[in-house]
Amino acid sequence: MSSPMTNPGILAQSPTTGGASPQDQCRSLESIVGSQTATQTPFGNGSMEPTNLHYMGCGCPLDANLRLYAHILDGLWLHKIHEQIALRNAPTTGSPYHASPQTQGTLEASRNPQNVRLDQLQQQTHKRPLCIAYVLPHHHVTGGMKVICEHLRLLSQRGHYVVAIYWGDGERAIPPWSDVRVSQEVVLRVNQTLSDGLCNIAPMKPDVVIMGWFTQITSVLGQAPCPVMYFEQGHEFVFGDPIRFCQQHGLMHSDRMFHSSMHLPIGLCVVSEATEKILNRQFGRMAFQVPNGVDSIKFVPGKRCPSLGIAPTQKSVLIVGNPTLPLKGFDVALSVLQVARSLVPFEVVWILQKMPAEPLLSAAKQLNVHFVLDPKQEDLPRYYRGHAAFLFTSRYEGFGMPVLEAMACGLPVVCSLTVSAFAKHGVNALVAPPLEAAALGHHLLALLGGDGRLARALAANARATAEAFSWGHAVDRLELALASLAHAAPLMEQTGYFAPSTLQSLAALAHIGQW
Repeated sequence: MSSPMTNPGILAQSPTTGGASPQDQCRSLESIVGSQTATQTPFGNGSMEPTNLHYMGCGCPLDANLRLYAHILDGLWLHKIHEQIALRNAPTTGSPYHASPQTQGTLEASRNPQNVRLDQLQQQTHKRPLCIAYVLPHHHVTGGMKVICEHLRLLSQRGHYVVAIYWGDGERAIPPWSDVRVSQEVVLRVNQTLSDGLCNIAPMKPDVVIMGWFTQITSVLGQAPCPVMYFEQGHEFVFGDPIRFCQQHGLMHSDRMFHSSMHLPIGLCVVSEATEKILNRQFGRMAFQVPNGVDSIKFVPGKRCPSLGIAPTQKSVLIVGNPTLPLKGFDVALSVLQVARSLVPFEVVWILQKMPAEPLLSAAKQLNVHFVLDPKQEDLPRYYRGHAAFLFTSRYEGFGMPVLEAMACGLPVVCSLTVSAFAKHGVNALVAPPLEAAALGHHLLALLGGDGRLARALAANARATAEAFSWGHAVDRLELALASLAHAAPLMEQTGYFAPSTLQSLAALAHIGQW
């Protein structure tokens, strides 16, 4: 079979597996489950990166020719970013990924957000306002959706024409709990396509379409009249959670869809270096980091909220998150809290979207937990303030937004090493491997006991860390990524490999997983 470099019509031919290298061959389901459950961390190799996400029939194309479209797109797009940030004047650090000499500089330019100076981003980013269509995945109150809403808000404030698109039954594309305002909202019904929504966008066609969930990629790619971007924030399929092999709720189908989608020619933005490494090593993709931020004006240190009903002299520990998600590790958190409270008196406050089910509910009742159920977003900062410690025990995380919010409020943090993007042991947090309740408990007791010097030092450094992760910096990088992808469109067209019919064929193959 000829290469797509010489034959753009490759999709019309029957696929083969001749181009797949030995390391790309998929392992059996039994071997991958066995290798994951034997490691120190829940599903990884000791660094929260899964050993191998692949298995027979996982959805990845065995024909290397079909993977080249994504690699070509990566090169074109990241080359544009390379141009704009003037790489020769921007220092980079850290070990490079495995890449050819031609792509190595581009990879290094996209790595650590702290390696690119803010003034360079502002000077080099294209100034023309963009028309950005942002496809929202759902309306639930999650950390990921809060990030997307902040993107919408800040892109709109910077003068871009931002269109929020949502498939649903309501009247608005923006979630009802958010006060974000955009240029236009488009609500699509189940039987409508993205093309139906894009036809209603005025006054211009979009420069780029960005989406927040991978299952949307195949339906969007073949219909968008412009380049497509996916913003990866991390989930069970990225980190190799064995729950992905469950047939219930279509999780195994979703896992295969994730594998297929990662080989489509879309721009990839990621929220952290950990996620970037996984996509690079598991799928050979090059992604650009757009870290999360926190509003350090709203999230500030202060006194504990009186409505919690805790005596002013009593210490309290805060936990935050959805108890219905096993990945959040609340079984570990409650165990740690029970042991710690047998030694030191304190109260427990839990900010959560839903009440926990058994056995978490019984464990929480034994601790007399003060529940803050589904608070308004504008009230959230005041519930974070004034606690003696913040405990975060996730089994894996793309970023760890609640930890950054707690740091902004000046709380000393105990967390699992999954929050590697910004939590540094002994500097701004006390960190232990996930599931190691003894180590997490030891750290918590170190903050609750003693003379408080350790807690005060960690809290001060935590606040400084949060101030460095501003939303302005995050959106500088998002603007750079969007503008670069939009301005790569003419180059994509010139190659001849990204014709609408080709993209539609690729999307169709990925959707059914028959590469």
